[in-house]
Amino acid sequence: MLSGRNASVYRERRSGLSKYLKVCQCIMPDEMSRPLIRGRGEGGGSRHLEASMSEAGAPVIGILGTGDFSRSLARRLVASGYQVVVGSRNPKRSAALFPEEAEVTSQMEAASQADLVFVAVFPEHHSTLVDLKPTLAGKILVDVSNGLRINRDGPSNAEQLADLFPESSVVKGFNTISAWTLQMGPRDGSRQILLCSNNSKAKTSVMQLCRRMGFVPVDMGLLSSSLEIENLPLYLFPSWRIPVLCTLSLFIFFYTYNFLRDVLQPYVTAHKSVFYKMPIETVNVTLPSVALVMLALVYLPGVCAAFLQLWSGTKYNRFPNWLDRWLTRRKQLGLCSFLCAVLHAIYSLCLPMRKSARFKLLSSFKQVKEGEDLWIDEEVWRMELYLSVGIMALGLLSLLAVTSLPSVANTINWREFSFIQCTLGNCALSMATLHTLLFGWDRAFDPAQYRFYLPPTFILVLILPLTVLLGRLALCVPCVARRLRQIRRGWEKSRHIRFTLPDDDCRNGLEDVSNVAASVTGNPRCYLSTAYIVVTESCFNKNELKQIPTQKKDTIAERVGQARCSNSSSKVCQFQPAVMNESFEQAVEDVKILKQRPGYGVLGEVYGLYKQATVGDVNIGRPGIFDLAGRGKWDAWERRKGLSKDEAMGAYVKLVEELKKEYGF
Repeated sequence: MLSGRNASVYRERRSGLSKYLKVCQCIMPDEMSRPLIRGRGEGGGSRHLEASMSEAGAPVIGILGTGDFSRSLARRLVASGYQVVVGSRNPKRSAALFPEEAEVTSQMEAASQADLVFVAVFPEHHSTLVDLKPTLAGKILVDVSNGLRINRDGPSNAEQLADLFPESSVVKGFNTISAWTLQMGPRDGSRQILLCSNNSKAKTSVMQLCRRMGFVPVDMGLLSSSLEIENLPLYLFPSWRIPVLCTLSLFIFFYTYNFLRDVLQPYVTAHKSVFYKMPIETVNVTLPSVALVMLALVYLPGVCAAFLQLWSGTKYNRFPNWLDRWLTRRKQLGLCSFLCAVLHAIYSLCLPMRKSARFKLLSSFKQVKEGEDLWIDEEVWRMELYLSVGIMALGLLSLLAVTSLPSVANTINWREFSFIQCTLGNCALSMATLHTLLFGWDRAFDPAQYRFYLPPTFILVLILPLTVLLGRLALCVPCVARRLRQIRRGWEKSRHIRFTLPDDDCRNGLEDVSNVAASVTGNPRCYLSTAYIVVTESCFNKNELKQIPTQKKDTIAERVGQARCSNSSSKVCQFQPAVMNESFEQAVEDVKILKQRPGYGVLGEVYGLYKQATVGDVNIGRPGIFDLAGRGKWDAWERRKGLSKDEAMGAYVKLVEELKKEYGF
């Protein structure tokens, strides 16, 4: 209950609030009562767009098609503040499926109203849109279609659409995200949208639309990349296929091998049925075998790559394709190894729970003679060391697996990641190998272990890990490690240069060194690095080197390229390559300081011309399917194949001048 004074104050405040609400109702009679989400009327039909629902100046977005993806796209566009018009063959039937803010009309009317059109019909029905060609001329078409199967030969759906509508600007995109993602909004890994087009302005417009919808656009270059973008949603764990098949193959092999030795051999020779071992014991012996071999397969390609570099004497020779693919699958191989190791640990913990294990334990107690000592120091120490080393190996494997997760790898720098994956990884392999050696102990020398004349399983398992560890140990030898370090810093064995001492009767005391490649020898005292030729005192004896005047050194340098020769007693000349075209060099510097950064497609063209001008025709293999940026660069370079270096330089300079005008300088 309120007192008299408080009651009067309450009535005054209530009266004032009532007057304020009446004023608000006079000002906004309908706005507050209007529902946040309005449904369509009974008739559905077409409704004109309300300008108040979208920002002024925003382009009108058209959608051709009324499927699930179209409805989700319309909802997302409306939520982002765009005016949306949907083209349908039956507007009255489809109108109720779309939000009220979107206008549902005929395809012709939608195409005429829209500034940017999403083509959300199946690619086999693209031909039904031919009547819209005059209406869609000069407009941006976004192709969101995917194929039914992986297309490796081409052309892509987007390229076919571009041929069908040559006067329109076709952009490929939005095909890698689902209708559910469009409805719920971008979340975590679903934020990226891959885009490609031959028209940079059209692509920029779609990129702005993506950002406004909350997604992250990724420029994949020209429309020629659309085939890869269309194939991406059709791949099912492509990087896991070979590791999983390898794991299954090894499991089948070792399981069959263990079955022959441990189950079939007793049954054939002694008519003893031990088939109960198949579900648990045989599997538990197989899993660590697979885990160790898979772990060895993680580090074997690195050893092979190092020996290939030592053999070729350079790091610039491309690895064979099989080794390149092997190196890119090491993470998946390691995770499969970790899975087998964890399952082995779980199976081992469950071994005492088996009925057969308890039966064997009771039987052994009954067979023990009175006064017999069951304690055998050798067996006790073997088991203790075996378990301890196994636990440490599993711990290190767990650390490797956790570090391979992107969320963890992104929090550490490259040196830390390399230390964990390389140094600790080799420690894990060593521990796992020692774990297997302790399991074998002296059984390799017991003839009874060779059942069916087959060696124990651990002997087969140890072949690959010991090979890797011995190869790694060989690479740690100081002289080998030093040479490998030199190679990885640019030293090349095949680029040794020997200069003949000048004679007075040979071109004014100078040998013709214009063809330097002809004087390549195996002299380890003179070498040509990737940047310059270094002629040191070790190339000649001191008396011969003192006879070469500095002026003649400079003359040699002019015939080979630009040089820096010291006048001191160090007797060192550095012969650098000849200077490139000055305008080309200036263009290379200018493109780095443009006011605005061009799109990835334009940067790809710049890259392709630069590589053609400096290297020539493409001389490396195309990167893997998931190195999209590398494949885009490779494609841009390959498209310039056949151009001479001078022509490529001229085209590069011309392109940079156009970019300076367009993006500012």
